[in-house]
Amino acid sequence: MTARETTNTGRRYILNTAFGGMSWILPILISFVATPIILKKLGVVQYGLYATILGFISYSFVFGIGKVLVKYIAEYRASGEIEKISIVVSSTFWLSIAFSMLGALIAAAFATPLVRDVLAIPESEQRIAVVGIYLACGAIVVSMLSQVFQFILQGLHRFGTLLLLANIGGLVLNSGNIALALLGFDMRFLLGWNLISLAAMALTYGVIARKHLPEFSLSLSKARKVPAQLIRYSSSVILYQAIGNILFLFERGIVLREFGAEVASYYLVPMTLGIYLHGATASLLQATFPLINEMLEEKERLIRLYQKATKLTLTIVVFALLSVAVLGRTFLSLWIDAEFANRSFVFLEIHALTFGLIALWINGWSLAEGLRQPRFAVIVTAIWSLVAIPLMIAAASNESVAGVAISRLLGVAVTVPMIFYFEKRFLGRAVWMFWANCLVKLAIAGAAAVLVQHLVLQFGPFSQVVNFLLAAAASSIVFLAGLIVTGFVDAEERAAVFSLFRRV
Repeated sequence: MTARETTNTGRRYILNTAFGGMSWILPILISFVATPIILKKLGVVQYGLYATILGFISYSFVFGIGKVLVKYIAEYRASGEIEKISIVVSSTFWLSIAFSMLGALIAAAFATPLVRDVLAIPESEQRIAVVGIYLACGAIVVSMLSQVFQFILQGLHRFGTLLLLANIGGLVLNSGNIALALLGFDMRFLLGWNLISLAAMALTYGVIARKHLPEFSLSLSKARKVPAQLIRYSSSVILYQAIGNILFLFERGIVLREFGAEVASYYLVPMTLGIYLHGATASLLQATFPLINEMLEEKERLIRLYQKATKLTLTIVVFALLSVAVLGRTFLSLWIDAEFANRSFVFLEIHALTFGLIALWINGWSLAEGLRQPRFAVIVTAIWSLVAIPLMIAAASNESVAGVAISRLLGVAVTVPMIFYFEKRFLGRAVWMFWANCLVKLAIAGAAAVLVQHLVLQFGPFSQVVNFLLAAAASSIVFLAGLIVTGFVDAEERAAVFSLFRRV
Protein backbone atom coordinates (compact mmCIF):
# COMPACT_ATOMS: atom_id res chain seq x y z
CA MET A 1 0.00 0.00 0.00
CA THR A 2 1.35 3.45 -0.93
CA ALA A 3 1.95 6.22 1.59
CA ARG A 4 -0.94 8.17 0.09
CA GLU A 5 -3.30 5.21 0.47
CA THR A 6 -2.15 4.72 4.05
CA THR A 7 -2.81 8.39 4.81
CA ASN A 8 -6.26 8.20 3.21
CA THR A 9 -7.06 5.10 5.25
CA GLY A 10 -5.99 6.90 8.42
CA ARG A 11 -8.13 9.92 7.62
CA ARG A 12 -11.10 7.72 6.78
CA TYR A 13 -10.62 5.93 10.09
CA ILE A 14 -10.54 9.23 12.02
CA LEU A 15 -13.64 10.47 10.19
CA ASN A 16 -15.60 7.26 10.74
CA THR A 17 -14.49 7.19 14.37
CA ALA A 18 -15.85 10.71 14.81
CA PHE A 19 -19.14 9.70 13.16
CA GLY A 20 -19.37 6.66 15.41
CA GLY A 21 -18.86 8.75 18.52
CA MET A 22 -21.32 11.43 17.47
CA SER A 23 -23.97 8.75 16.93
CA TRP A 24 -24.12 8.50 20.73
CA ILE A 25 -23.95 12.17 21.64
CA LEU A 26 -27.53 13.28 21.00
CA PRO A 27 -29.20 10.06 22.27
CA ILE A 28 -27.17 10.21 25.49
CA LEU A 29 -27.88 13.92 26.01
CA ILE A 30 -31.59 13.30 25.57
CA SER A 31 -31.37 10.32 27.93
CA PHE A 32 -29.80 12.59 30.55
CA VAL A 33 -32.84 14.84 30.21
CA ALA A 34 -35.31 11.94 30.15
CA THR A 35 -34.01 9.88 33.09
CA PRO A 36 -34.74 12.30 35.99
CA ILE A 37 -38.14 13.17 34.50
CA ILE A 38 -39.14 9.51 34.12
CA LEU A 39 -37.69 8.62 37.54
CA LYS A 40 -39.67 11.31 39.32
CA LYS A 41 -42.91 10.70 37.40
CA LEU A 42 -42.88 6.90 37.75
CA GLY A 43 -41.52 6.96 41.28
CA VAL A 44 -38.42 5.21 42.54
CA VAL A 45 -40.14 1.81 42.91
CA GLN A 46 -41.75 1.61 39.46
CA TYR A 47 -38.64 3.08 37.84
CA GLY A 48 -36.67 0.20 39.33
CA LEU A 49 -39.04 -2.22 37.57
CA TYR A 50 -38.83 -0.19 34.35
CA ALA A 51 -35.02 -0.23 34.39
CA THR A 52 -35.00 -3.96 35.09
CA ILE A 53 -37.29 -4.71 32.14
CA LEU A 54 -35.28 -2.42 29.85
CA GLY A 55 -32.27 -4.45 30.87
CA PHE A 56 -34.26 -7.59 30.07
CA ILE A 57 -34.79 -6.26 26.53
CA SER A 58 -31.12 -5.48 26.06
CA TYR A 59 -29.52 -8.44 27.78
CA SER A 60 -31.83 -11.45 27.57
CA PHE A 61 -32.25 -12.90 24.09
CA VAL A 62 -30.86 -10.04 22.00
CA PHE A 63 -27.76 -11.60 20.45
CA GLY A 64 -25.65 -9.57 18.03
CA ILE A 65 -25.56 -12.30 15.39
CA GLY A 66 -25.59 -9.54 12.80
CA LYS A 67 -22.05 -8.55 13.77
CA VAL A 68 -20.81 -11.32 11.47
CA LEU A 69 -21.96 -9.09 8.60
CA VAL A 70 -19.44 -6.40 9.51
CA LYS A 71 -16.70 -8.99 9.25
CA TYR A 72 -17.75 -10.78 6.09
CA ILE A 73 -18.96 -7.78 4.08
CA ALA A 74 -15.64 -6.01 4.72
CA GLU A 75 -13.59 -9.18 4.19
CA TYR A 76 -15.37 -10.34 1.02
CA ARG A 77 -15.32 -6.88 -0.55
CA ALA A 78 -11.59 -6.61 0.17
CA SER A 79 -10.90 -10.07 -1.31
CA GLY A 80 -13.22 -9.63 -4.31
CA GLU A 81 -15.58 -12.47 -3.27
CA ILE A 82 -18.64 -10.29 -3.81
CA GLU A 83 -20.91 -13.20 -4.75
CA LYS A 84 -20.75 -14.57 -1.19
CA ILE A 85 -22.18 -11.43 0.39
CA SER A 86 -25.84 -12.08 -0.51
CA ILE A 87 -25.62 -15.58 1.00
CA VAL A 88 -24.18 -14.22 4.24
CA VAL A 89 -26.81 -11.45 4.46
CA SER A 90 -29.71 -13.85 3.84
CA SER A 91 -28.37 -16.43 6.27
CA THR A 92 -27.77 -13.89 9.02
CA PHE A 93 -31.22 -12.34 8.60
CA TRP A 94 -33.07 -15.63 8.92
CA LEU A 95 -30.87 -16.86 11.75
CA SER A 96 -31.68 -13.62 13.59
CA ILE A 97 -35.40 -14.15 13.06
CA ALA A 98 -35.18 -17.73 14.30
CA PHE A 99 -33.20 -16.93 17.44
CA SER A 100 -35.18 -13.80 18.30
CA MET A 101 -38.54 -15.55 17.89
CA LEU A 102 -37.37 -18.49 19.99
CA GLY A 103 -36.09 -16.16 22.69
CA ALA A 104 -39.26 -14.07 22.69
CA LEU A 105 -41.49 -17.15 22.98
CA ILE A 106 -39.45 -18.53 25.87
CA ALA A 107 -39.49 -15.19 27.68
CA ALA A 108 -43.24 -14.77 27.17
CA ALA A 109 -43.97 -18.31 28.37
CA PHE A 110 -42.08 -17.75 31.61
CA ALA A 111 -43.08 -14.12 32.19
CA THR A 112 -45.34 -14.81 35.18
CA PRO A 113 -42.98 -17.11 37.13
CA LEU A 114 -40.10 -14.76 36.32
CA VAL A 115 -41.94 -11.81 37.83
CA ARG A 116 -43.43 -13.73 40.76
CA ASP A 117 -40.72 -16.19 41.77
CA VAL A 118 -37.39 -15.04 40.34
CA LEU A 119 -37.61 -11.26 40.68
CA ALA A 120 -40.02 -11.47 43.66
CA ILE A 121 -41.87 -8.35 42.52
CA PRO A 122 -44.63 -7.25 44.96
CA GLU A 123 -48.05 -8.59 44.03
CA SER A 124 -49.45 -5.10 43.43
CA GLU A 125 -46.89 -4.54 40.65
CA GLN A 126 -46.85 -8.03 39.12
CA ARG A 127 -49.50 -7.47 36.45
CA ILE A 128 -47.77 -4.34 35.16
CA ALA A 129 -44.43 -6.16 35.15
CA VAL A 130 -45.81 -9.15 33.19
CA VAL A 131 -47.28 -6.85 30.53
CA GLY A 132 -43.95 -5.06 30.41
CA ILE A 133 -42.14 -8.34 29.71
CA TYR A 134 -44.60 -9.18 26.91
CA LEU A 135 -43.80 -5.83 25.31
CA ALA A 136 -40.10 -6.51 25.85
CA CYS A 137 -40.49 -9.78 23.93
CA GLY A 138 -41.64 -7.85 20.88
CA ALA A 139 -38.70 -5.51 21.28
CA ILE A 140 -36.33 -8.50 21.32
CA VAL A 141 -37.39 -9.51 17.81
CA VAL A 142 -37.33 -5.98 16.44
CA SER A 143 -33.94 -5.19 18.01
CA MET A 144 -32.23 -8.22 16.48
CA LEU A 145 -33.57 -7.46 13.01
CA SER A 146 -32.55 -3.82 13.35
CA GLN A 147 -29.03 -4.92 14.30
CA VAL A 148 -28.72 -6.92 11.07
CA PHE A 149 -29.31 -3.80 8.98
CA GLN A 150 -27.10 -1.60 11.17
CA PHE A 151 -24.21 -4.03 10.88
CA ILE A 152 -24.58 -4.04 7.09
CA LEU A 153 -24.04 -0.27 7.13
CA GLN A 154 -21.01 -0.67 9.41
CA GLY A 155 -19.49 -3.22 7.04
CA LEU A 156 -19.92 -0.69 4.22
CA HIS A 157 -18.28 2.09 6.29
CA ARG A 158 -21.54 4.09 6.13
CA PHE A 159 -20.91 5.72 9.49
CA GLY A 160 -22.33 9.07 8.44
CA THR A 161 -25.64 7.38 7.68
CA LEU A 162 -25.53 5.51 10.99
CA LEU A 163 -24.87 8.81 12.77
CA LEU A 164 -27.95 10.42 11.27
CA LEU A 165 -30.26 7.46 11.90
CA ALA A 166 -29.01 6.84 15.45
CA ASN A 167 -29.65 10.45 16.39
CA ILE A 168 -33.12 10.42 14.83
CA GLY A 169 -33.94 7.17 16.63
CA GLY A 170 -32.70 8.46 19.98
CA LEU A 171 -34.64 11.70 19.58
CA VAL A 172 -37.88 9.89 18.70
CA LEU A 173 -37.57 7.30 21.47
CA ASN A 174 -36.64 9.61 24.32
CA SER A 175 -38.94 12.46 23.31
CA GLY A 176 -41.86 10.06 23.31
CA ASN A 177 -40.88 8.67 26.71
CA ILE A 178 -40.61 12.16 28.19
CA ALA A 179 -44.04 13.10 26.82
CA LEU A 180 -45.68 9.92 28.13
CA ALA A 181 -44.11 10.36 31.58
CA LEU A 182 -45.22 14.00 31.80
CA LEU A 183 -48.75 12.98 30.81
CA GLY A 184 -48.85 10.50 33.69
CA PHE A 185 -48.71 7.18 31.83
CA ASP A 186 -47.14 4.21 33.61
CA MET A 187 -44.19 2.13 32.45
CA ARG A 188 -46.29 -0.14 30.21
CA PHE A 189 -46.95 2.76 27.85
CA LEU A 190 -43.28 3.74 27.85
CA LEU A 191 -42.29 0.17 26.98
CA GLY A 192 -44.98 0.13 24.28
CA TRP A 193 -43.53 3.29 22.79
CA ASN A 194 -40.10 1.68 22.98
CA LEU A 195 -41.40 -1.19 20.82
CA ILE A 196 -43.07 1.11 18.29
CA SER A 197 -40.05 3.39 17.87
CA LEU A 198 -37.65 0.43 17.59
CA ALA A 199 -39.84 -1.11 14.89
CA ALA A 200 -39.98 2.14 12.91
CA MET A 201 -36.21 2.54 13.06
CA ALA A 202 -35.62 -1.12 12.12
CA LEU A 203 -37.68 -0.59 8.97
CA THR A 204 -35.72 2.59 8.20
CA TYR A 205 -32.36 0.85 8.68
CA GLY A 206 -33.55 -1.96 6.41
CA VAL A 207 -34.55 0.38 3.59
CA ILE A 208 -31.24 2.29 3.79
CA ALA A 209 -29.15 -0.91 3.96
CA ARG A 210 -30.88 -2.27 0.87
CA LYS A 211 -30.16 0.96 -0.97
CA HIS A 212 -26.42 0.91 -0.24
CA LEU A 213 -25.69 -2.82 -0.61
CA PRO A 214 -26.27 -4.11 -4.17
CA GLU A 215 -25.89 -7.70 -2.92
CA PHE A 216 -28.66 -7.21 -0.32
CA SER A 217 -30.87 -10.29 -0.23
CA LEU A 218 -33.34 -11.88 2.20
CA SER A 219 -33.87 -14.97 0.07
CA LEU A 220 -34.63 -18.19 1.94
CA SER A 221 -33.09 -20.23 -0.86
CA LYS A 222 -29.78 -18.39 -0.43
CA ALA A 223 -30.05 -18.68 3.34
CA ARG A 224 -30.07 -22.47 2.99
CA LYS A 225 -26.55 -22.20 1.54
CA VAL A 226 -25.27 -20.80 4.83
CA PRO A 227 -21.50 -21.42 5.05
CA ALA A 228 -20.31 -23.73 7.83
CA GLN A 229 -17.83 -21.07 8.96
CA LEU A 230 -20.72 -18.64 9.46
CA ILE A 231 -22.51 -21.16 11.70
CA ARG A 232 -19.35 -21.72 13.76
CA TYR A 233 -18.65 -18.02 14.01
CA SER A 234 -22.25 -17.15 14.93
CA SER A 235 -22.39 -19.94 17.51
CA SER A 236 -19.40 -18.53 19.37
CA VAL A 237 -20.79 -14.99 19.20
CA ILE A 238 -24.14 -16.19 20.55
CA LEU A 239 -22.48 -18.21 23.31
CA TYR A 240 -20.29 -15.44 24.69
CA GLN A 241 -23.16 -12.96 24.52
CA ALA A 242 -25.46 -15.45 26.24
CA ILE A 243 -22.97 -15.90 29.08
CA GLY A 244 -22.61 -12.14 29.45
CA ASN A 245 -26.37 -11.68 29.33
CA ILE A 246 -26.89 -14.27 32.05
CA LEU A 247 -24.54 -12.31 34.29
CA PHE A 248 -26.39 -9.05 33.54
CA LEU A 249 -29.79 -10.58 34.27
CA PHE A 250 -28.57 -12.38 37.37
CA GLU A 251 -27.09 -9.16 38.74
CA ARG A 252 -30.23 -7.12 38.11
CA GLY A 253 -32.42 -9.93 39.40
CA ILE A 254 -30.53 -10.43 42.66
CA VAL A 255 -30.53 -6.69 43.40
CA LEU A 256 -34.27 -6.40 42.74
CA ARG A 257 -35.17 -9.61 44.58
CA GLU A 258 -32.96 -9.20 47.64
CA PHE A 259 -32.95 -5.43 48.10
CA GLY A 260 -36.19 -4.21 46.46
CA ALA A 261 -37.13 -1.92 43.60
CA GLU A 262 -36.16 1.28 45.40
CA VAL A 263 -32.58 0.15 46.00
CA ALA A 264 -32.55 -1.21 42.43
CA SER A 265 -33.10 2.34 41.17
CA TYR A 266 -30.10 3.65 43.10
CA TYR A 267 -28.07 0.73 41.75
CA LEU A 268 -29.24 0.64 38.13
CA VAL A 269 -29.14 4.34 37.24
CA PRO A 270 -25.37 4.52 37.90
CA MET A 271 -25.02 1.16 36.17
CA THR A 272 -26.69 2.70 33.12
CA LEU A 273 -24.07 5.47 33.18
CA GLY A 274 -21.36 2.81 33.29
CA ILE A 275 -22.96 1.11 30.29
CA TYR A 276 -22.99 4.50 28.53
CA LEU A 277 -19.22 4.72 29.08
CA HIS A 278 -18.75 1.32 27.49
CA GLY A 279 -21.24 2.08 24.72
CA ALA A 280 -19.68 5.45 23.89
CA THR A 281 -16.26 3.82 23.66
CA ALA A 282 -17.63 1.01 21.50
CA SER A 283 -19.35 3.52 19.19
CA LEU A 284 -16.08 5.39 18.68
CA LEU A 285 -14.40 2.09 17.83
CA GLN A 286 -17.05 0.92 15.33
CA ALA A 287 -14.78 1.88 12.47
CA THR A 288 -12.03 -0.43 13.75
CA PHE A 289 -13.70 -3.79 13.13
CA PRO A 290 -14.28 -3.43 9.36
CA LEU A 291 -10.67 -2.28 8.92
CA ILE A 292 -9.36 -5.25 10.91
CA ASN A 293 -11.08 -7.56 8.44
CA GLU A 294 -9.52 -5.67 5.53
CA MET A 295 -6.01 -5.97 7.03
CA LEU A 296 -5.94 -9.64 8.01
CA GLU A 297 -2.93 -10.31 5.77
CA GLU A 298 -1.04 -7.12 6.69
CA LYS A 299 0.28 -7.69 10.22
CA GLU A 300 2.19 -4.42 10.66
CA ARG A 301 -0.76 -2.31 9.56
CA LEU A 302 -2.97 -4.37 11.86
CA ILE A 303 -0.66 -3.66 14.80
CA ARG A 304 -0.70 0.09 14.05
CA LEU A 305 -4.50 0.06 13.84
CA TYR A 306 -4.73 -1.84 17.14
CA GLN A 307 -2.43 0.65 18.85
CA LYS A 308 -4.41 3.65 17.60
CA ALA A 309 -7.68 2.06 18.73
CA THR A 310 -6.17 1.22 22.12
CA LYS A 311 -4.92 4.79 22.58
CA LEU A 312 -8.43 6.07 21.87
CA THR A 313 -9.91 3.58 24.34
CA LEU A 314 -7.45 4.51 27.09
CA THR A 315 -8.06 8.23 26.52
CA ILE A 316 -11.80 7.88 27.00
CA VAL A 317 -11.65 5.46 29.92
CA VAL A 318 -8.96 7.29 31.91
CA PHE A 319 -10.58 10.72 31.57
CA ALA A 320 -14.03 9.31 32.37
CA LEU A 321 -12.85 7.49 35.50
CA LEU A 322 -10.96 10.51 36.80
CA SER A 323 -13.99 12.73 36.15
CA VAL A 324 -16.31 10.32 37.96
CA ALA A 325 -14.02 10.36 41.01
CA VAL A 326 -13.92 14.17 41.21
CA LEU A 327 -17.16 15.35 39.61
CA GLY A 328 -19.43 12.31 39.92
CA ARG A 329 -21.25 13.18 43.14
CA THR A 330 -21.87 16.74 41.98
CA PHE A 331 -23.14 15.45 38.63
CA LEU A 332 -25.67 13.10 40.28
CA SER A 333 -26.80 15.86 42.63
CA LEU A 334 -27.39 18.31 39.78
CA TRP A 335 -28.85 15.65 37.48
CA ILE A 336 -31.38 14.16 39.91
CA ASP A 337 -31.04 15.43 43.50
CA ALA A 338 -28.70 15.44 46.50
CA GLU A 339 -30.37 12.50 48.26
CA PHE A 340 -30.10 10.33 45.16
CA ALA A 341 -26.45 11.33 44.77
CA ASN A 342 -25.63 10.40 48.36
CA ARG A 343 -27.19 6.94 47.98
CA SER A 344 -25.94 6.11 44.50
CA PHE A 345 -22.48 7.68 44.14
CA VAL A 346 -20.68 4.62 45.50
CA PHE A 347 -22.35 2.52 42.80
CA LEU A 348 -21.34 5.02 40.13
CA GLU A 349 -17.68 4.70 41.16
CA ILE A 350 -17.79 0.89 41.08
CA HIS A 351 -19.79 0.58 37.86
CA ALA A 352 -17.67 3.17 36.03
CA LEU A 353 -14.50 1.25 36.89
CA THR A 354 -16.10 -2.05 35.91
CA PHE A 355 -17.34 -0.92 32.52
CA GLY A 356 -14.15 1.02 31.92
CA LEU A 357 -12.21 -2.23 32.30
CA ILE A 358 -14.71 -4.00 30.04
CA ALA A 359 -14.10 -1.28 27.43
CA LEU A 360 -10.41 -2.22 27.42
CA TRP A 361 -11.47 -5.59 26.01
CA ILE A 362 -13.19 -4.14 22.92
CA ASN A 363 -10.09 -4.11 20.73
CA GLY A 364 -8.93 -7.56 21.85
CA TRP A 365 -12.32 -9.04 21.04
CA SER A 366 -12.33 -7.31 17.67
CA LEU A 367 -8.98 -8.93 16.89
CA ALA A 368 -10.24 -12.36 17.95
CA GLU A 369 -13.45 -12.04 15.96
CA GLY A 370 -11.68 -10.61 12.92
CA LEU A 371 -9.32 -13.59 12.90
CA ARG A 372 -12.28 -15.98 13.29
CA GLN A 373 -11.49 -16.87 16.89
CA PRO A 374 -14.53 -15.57 18.84
CA ARG A 375 -14.28 -18.57 21.19
CA PHE A 376 -11.71 -16.59 23.17
CA ALA A 377 -14.44 -14.08 24.04
CA VAL A 378 -16.47 -17.05 25.34
CA ILE A 379 -13.62 -17.91 27.70
CA VAL A 380 -13.33 -14.34 29.00
CA THR A 381 -17.06 -13.86 29.65
CA ALA A 382 -17.24 -17.30 31.27
CA ILE A 383 -14.52 -16.27 33.72
CA TRP A 384 -16.43 -13.07 34.51
CA SER A 385 -19.54 -15.06 35.38
CA LEU A 386 -17.79 -17.89 37.23
CA VAL A 387 -16.03 -15.38 39.49
CA ALA A 388 -18.82 -12.80 39.88
CA ILE A 389 -21.96 -14.90 40.41
CA PRO A 390 -20.81 -16.79 43.55
CA LEU A 391 -19.48 -13.53 44.98
CA MET A 392 -22.82 -11.81 44.26
CA ILE A 393 -24.68 -14.56 46.10
CA ALA A 394 -22.35 -14.19 49.08
CA ALA A 395 -22.72 -10.39 49.05
CA ALA A 396 -26.51 -10.62 48.91
CA SER A 397 -26.57 -13.08 51.82
CA ASN A 398 -24.56 -10.51 53.81
CA GLU A 399 -27.01 -7.76 52.76
CA SER A 400 -24.31 -5.81 50.91
CA VAL A 401 -25.64 -4.31 47.69
CA ALA A 402 -22.28 -2.59 47.13
CA GLY A 403 -20.75 -6.05 47.42
CA VAL A 404 -22.84 -7.18 44.46
CA ALA A 405 -21.36 -4.40 42.33
CA ILE A 406 -17.83 -5.18 43.55
CA SER A 407 -18.37 -8.83 42.62
CA ARG A 408 -18.79 -7.94 38.95
CA LEU A 409 -15.77 -5.64 39.17
CA LEU A 410 -13.61 -8.46 40.54
CA GLY A 411 -14.86 -10.85 37.86
CA VAL A 412 -13.79 -8.42 35.15
CA ALA A 413 -10.54 -7.35 36.82
CA VAL A 414 -9.05 -10.85 36.98
CA THR A 415 -9.23 -11.13 33.18
CA VAL A 416 -7.51 -7.84 32.31
CA PRO A 417 -4.00 -9.41 32.17
CA MET A 418 -5.33 -11.75 29.47
CA ILE A 419 -5.34 -8.78 27.09
CA PHE A 420 -1.59 -9.26 26.72
CA TYR A 421 -2.11 -12.92 25.84
CA PHE A 422 -4.55 -11.82 23.12
CA GLU A 423 -1.92 -9.45 21.74
CA LYS A 424 0.73 -12.16 21.71
CA ARG A 425 -1.57 -14.67 20.02
CA PHE A 426 -3.17 -12.43 17.40
CA LEU A 427 -0.49 -9.79 16.76
CA GLY A 428 2.57 -11.94 17.28
CA ARG A 429 3.79 -9.92 20.25
CA ALA A 430 2.52 -8.21 23.39
CA VAL A 431 3.06 -4.46 23.12
CA TRP A 432 4.26 -3.93 26.70
CA MET A 433 6.26 -0.77 26.04
CA PHE A 434 3.36 0.73 24.12
CA TRP A 435 1.07 0.29 27.16
CA ALA A 436 3.68 1.62 29.60
CA ASN A 437 4.34 4.67 27.42
CA CYS A 438 0.62 5.40 27.09
CA LEU A 439 -0.10 5.05 30.81
CA VAL A 440 2.76 7.36 31.83
CA LYS A 441 1.60 10.09 29.46
CA LEU A 442 -2.04 9.62 30.47
CA ALA A 443 -1.05 9.87 34.14
CA ILE A 444 0.62 13.25 33.52
CA ALA A 445 -2.34 14.63 31.54
CA GLY A 446 -4.82 13.10 33.99
CA ALA A 447 -3.14 14.62 37.05
CA ALA A 448 -3.34 18.07 35.47
CA ALA A 449 -7.01 17.56 34.57
CA VAL A 450 -7.93 16.36 38.08
CA LEU A 451 -6.21 19.38 39.63
CA VAL A 452 -8.22 21.72 37.39
CA GLN A 453 -11.48 19.91 38.20
CA HIS A 454 -10.86 20.13 41.94
CA LEU A 455 -9.82 23.79 41.93
CA VAL A 456 -12.69 24.99 39.75
CA LEU A 457 -15.32 22.92 41.56
CA GLN A 458 -14.16 23.97 45.04
CA PHE A 459 -13.12 27.57 44.46
CA GLY A 460 -15.05 28.66 41.37
CA PRO A 461 -16.88 31.98 41.95
CA PHE A 462 -20.10 30.97 40.23
CA SER A 463 -23.08 28.75 40.99
CA GLN A 464 -22.61 25.01 41.45
CA VAL A 465 -23.98 24.32 37.97
CA VAL A 466 -21.68 26.83 36.26
CA ASN A 467 -18.66 25.69 38.28
CA PHE A 468 -19.39 22.08 37.34
CA LEU A 469 -19.63 22.91 33.64
CA LEU A 470 -16.47 25.03 33.78
CA ALA A 471 -14.61 22.25 35.60
CA ALA A 472 -15.66 19.70 32.99
CA ALA A 473 -14.82 21.95 30.03
CA ALA A 474 -11.53 23.30 31.39
CA SER A 475 -10.27 19.88 32.46
CA SER A 476 -11.09 18.46 29.03
CA ILE A 477 -8.98 21.13 27.37
CA VAL A 478 -6.13 20.64 29.85
CA PHE A 479 -6.27 16.86 29.42
CA LEU A 480 -6.11 17.08 25.62
CA ALA A 481 -3.33 19.67 25.81
CA GLY A 482 -1.43 17.34 28.11
CA LEU A 483 -1.78 14.50 25.62
CA ILE A 484 -0.38 16.70 22.85
CA VAL A 485 2.49 18.09 24.93
CA THR A 486 3.58 14.64 26.15
CA GLY A 487 3.50 13.26 22.61
CA PHE A 488 0.65 10.84 23.30
CA VAL A 489 -1.06 12.22 20.18
CA ASP A 490 1.50 11.74 17.41
CA ALA A 491 2.05 13.83 14.28
CA GLU A 492 0.07 11.49 12.01
CA GLU A 493 -2.93 11.59 14.35
CA ARG A 494 -2.78 15.38 14.64
CA ALA A 495 -2.67 15.69 10.85
CA ALA A 496 -5.65 13.37 10.46
CA VAL A 497 -7.67 15.32 13.03
CA PHE A 498 -6.82 18.67 11.44
CA SER A 499 -7.82 17.21 8.07
CA LEU A 500 -11.15 16.20 9.58
CA PHE A 501 -11.78 19.72 10.89
CA ARG A 502 -10.91 21.24 7.52
CA ARG A 503 -13.36 18.84 5.88
CA VAL A 504 -16.08 19.75 8.33
